[in-house]
Amino acid sequence: MSASSPWRRSPSSSLISLSSSPRKRSSSSPDTTISPSSPRKRVRFGSRTRIYPDGSSCSSRVSSARASSVETSDETEYTSTDTLLILAAIYHDIAIVCLNRKAASSGHDPLPYEKDSVSAAKFVDRAITVNELLKVELLQKNFPTSEDLNEATAVRIAWSRVGFRIFAICAWSQAFRQVCRMGSSELRRKLFGLMARNMTSIRTFARLRGLDWRGPLLKHGKHRSRKIDHRLRPRPKIRADHPHEVYIALNKKLRVPTDASGNKRVHIDQSIFRPKFWPSKTQDPTKRRSVDGTCDICSSEDLCDCTLDSRAGEMVELVEYPGKGIGVRSLANFKAGDILGEFAGEICPDDYDDDPVYALVQQSKTDSETAIAVISPMRFGNWTRYINHSCNASTSFERRTVGNRTIMTVEASRDIGMYEEITINYGSDYWKNKTCKCGEEGCISSYHSESEGSNSN
Repeated sequence: MSASSPWRRSPSSSLISLSSSPRKRSSSSPDTTISPSSPRKRVRFGSRTRIYPDGSSCSSRVSSARASSVETSDETEYTSTDTLLILAAIYHDIAIVCLNRKAASSGHDPLPYEKDSVSAAKFVDRAITVNELLKVELLQKNFPTSEDLNEATAVRIAWSRVGFRIFAICAWSQAFRQVCRMGSSELRRKLFGLMARNMTSIRTFARLRGLDWRGPLLKHGKHRSRKIDHRLRPRPKIRADHPHEVYIALNKKLRVPTDASGNKRVHIDQSIFRPKFWPSKTQDPTKRRSVDGTCDICSSEDLCDCTLDSRAGEMVELVEYPGKGIGVRSLANFKAGDILGEFAGEICPDDYDDDPVYALVQQSKTDSETAIAVISPMRFGNWTRYINHSCNASTSFERRTVGNRTIMTVEASRDIGMYEEITINYGSDYWKNKTCKCGEEGCISSYHSESEGSNSN
């Protein structure tokens, strides 16, 4: 395998590719830099903390949309971008709540999760009260002020538009509660409509992260309908230990990706060195050496403790696309230059050929013609192995030095919007004997066809 064509896939594979043939691309040169977010430290993804390399959070990025929902009139034209920004904040808030719950159960400070729980319970209580008062036509009497009545009306509309389960999930989100309380009717109408069209995604996101959406509803026994009681029953546990070990199929069912032998594909956070693949006493070739340059996070010339803990990867989901197989969909708004994650897998010798589907050659950071290892995520890997090809790709591979390791990262080459499929270019060499079906303007297969036609003339 040459360093200029690092990707290998078998023609029989149907997952991920745009056709029935294999995929992927060579890495690009490391001519960009990473903004130091927390030198020599692991970046935390806690309550209202950063998830992007530039230090901003999803919540801060929707502040302008939230403000417009409060300060403008109902006649304001709200674009789909406004509602997507707020929905991105809802996903972000849910992720924070679930991490706070996990931290509390591990013996850390329980206060953040307790505050989240109280806020969600109060909001669900209010929704139950509004629906009961509506039945006896006492809504306006119990909410005399225009502000209270506005919120009560928003709660009633949200409950009926997206259903009690999505409402109970989103009640944990500060962004959702704020829109219901202070948003204009036009903004809420568009937001609730967008939520209704993406209920499977919202339910899956909450379920895979262990959100306790049933908790606030359980105490309302006398007000629950038979339908609600049915939904509150415990569901079968998903056979997965990480959200990226499950994908949403075309029929909206949850499926677990497996390899050709039926083995579950296991998630790992970073690449792992397997001595069994290497000659005896061989050291991990991805360990940082002096020729690998300075750390791309803290710029230290010496070995440091920096780690790439990009929580941006928490804000993506695996979905099945028609004609493509499993792909990756964004659940946030990423900016050009954001580090979305490490391309993780098992570190194998550069002549390793047992993974014709996902294997990527890791090239030297200072010499793109030198292959130091093959990263194989066939069995152990993360979400980056499922990225589909596009000739107008939104991400690229970069070679990085981080802490005491050299790694391959997936980084946004342009802005990526909410619910947009994340793609990458596999490289022109890959498509010489294959047909790309991405349909983008200037598609590589169209170029090859035109070249062949001109040569024949």
